[in-house]
Amino acid sequence: MLETVKMILEAKCVTTSPERLTELAKEALVWIRFEVAKNPNTLPEALLILAKDRYSFVRAAVAKHPKATSAILKMLSKDKCSKVRAEVAQHPNTSEKTLKKLTKDKTLLVRIKLASNVRLPVELLNELAEDEQYEVRIGVAGNPITPIEVLRKLFRDLDYMVREEVAKHVNATTDILSELSNDRDWLISKYAKNNPNFVSEE
Repeated sequence: MLETVKMILEAKCVTTSPERLTELAKEALVWIRFEVAKNPNTLPEALLILAKDRYSFVRAAVAKHPKATSAILKMLSKDKCSKVRAEVAQHPNTSEKTLKKLTKDKTLLVRIKLASNVRLPVELLNELAEDEQYEVRIGVAGNPITPIEVLRKLFRDLDYMVREEVAKHVNATTDILSELSNDRDWLISKYAKNNPNFVSEE
């Protein structure tokens, strides 16, 4: 028992060597492997081992790891667990090709996380702006990198929460804000008028 606790702490410690972490990644106890998957010193070789772990929470930790390579993330983008795929959707190392495939993911959570990815190509933001689920469109409207041409698709959205995000957006233009300032929803009107880009017609 004491030896097990020692190995868990070793796997968790940020001063543990990458080589030792690779050894610990092969341990039978899942909690040791979980800590290795979260350790910033863990090498891609060890992450590749853990990306095939039987437990989804270990694989999700790999999908969040800053050293996860695009190849590892591509593999995890096909994971049966939606929480793992959702982490891939947010990762800065995920390739554009993998991100594009995730726009078609059937699980709402994955597309929501994808829509909020600040490194998402404009082409994919444009595609997600037409998603049938309003939660995804909210993510696009609230993404700080969403350009004006995509915001124009969303500022008349039937869902008030989508319009609300557009009204607060840094890229919203005067004409969009002018229309939203007269929105039937008082909060949207308030956000539009408080936007630094708003110009009063008075």
